[in-house]
Amino acid sequence: MKKKLTAILAAVVCCLIYTTPSHALVGASLHWGFDFTLDMGDVYDMPLSFDKFEPVDFFDDIQAKIDSFEDSLPGNMTVQALKDSITNSTAVANTLPLMLSRSGFTRSPINFGGKVFIDEIPVIDAVEVSFNIGAWEYLASLKYPNGQIKENITKDNINAFLKSGNYENILQMDEVDLTLDNMGLSYLKLFGISKTPYTKFQIDISIRKNIIAKPDKTKLFKLYLGAGPSLHMGTPIITPDFIEDVIQSSLEAAGTDFYKLGDIGDQNDVMEMVVEELKDAQKNPTFGMHILAGIMVKIPVIPLGFYFDSKLMIPFSDMDDNVKLDGLGFLLNGGIALAI
Repeated sequence: MKKKLTAILAAVVCCLIYTTPSHALVGASLHWGFDFTLDMGDVYDMPLSFDKFEPVDFFDDIQAKIDSFEDSLPGNMTVQALKDSITNSTAVANTLPLMLSRSGFTRSPINFGGKVFIDEIPVIDAVEVSFNIGAWEYLASLKYPNGQIKENITKDNINAFLKSGNYENILQMDEVDLTLDNMGLSYLKLFGISKTPYTKFQIDISIRKNIIAKPDKTKLFKLYLGAGPSLHMGTPIITPDFIEDVIQSSLEAAGTDFYKLGDIGDQNDVMEMVVEELKDAQKNPTFGMHILAGIMVKIPVIPLGFYFDSKLMIPFSDMDDNVKLDGLGFLLNGGIALAI
């Protein structure tokens, strides 16, 4: 009985070997990636502009302080003329002391994807469609006024303010970080993302040509080259325009009371709106191309294989419409394929 069972099993194995294709015709896979393409420089103190805002009450609550040095104002300028000058100043009327900074753009451990492929196509050998989803983070922060520095309300500082529109000498400034962690949205902290998030989804279509395919019949080992088009879709990078659109309604609620702006840093719901909008929004897609080099090793009989791909990503434009976000670089993927 035992010999008979052994003979049956041997026959089954022989049949499997005989009926199994010598190499994969179609396949699907999952992979983990390492994306070294994206790079964004640090920028600091970018001003936000709100054309509708007029800080007419800027000096109303420190009238006495201004009166104390009225005699030293330049020329025949009066306190009222000073206030009118501030109100009518283009730099002041259209620019609030709200400033955005971005720094420390880094990739996170999150980058995964997959592909489907068809082998044994005449002349070109194979075609594949692959995708990757990756995440990065950076620190975006918003500087805002949170009180007066009354001892600094002097003639020199007022004159400097009128010339440059720089509020920092006469206002106490505070800063809030626009991060997932700070806004209580740390659901990605498990994956190492706690700052301001950036995510990107990409699709690549590749035509492959085998450089080495051994053994000749089974082609268990392949070294291949390829190229094709790429499509990238990412979330927006936080910019002054982006924040202006999100918090415009809150500023309108402040009316002409300049110092109500000091409440912005305490309004977590406003800052949460910024991060939530960033998480949900999508920008226009970016097109490009890639050059591919890879290897695949298939296990005999079992329809499984392992592969490693290296892609040089070449976008045709910046990855964001409003920010210098370079996407030229290498993407490395390693995964396991079901090939039949």
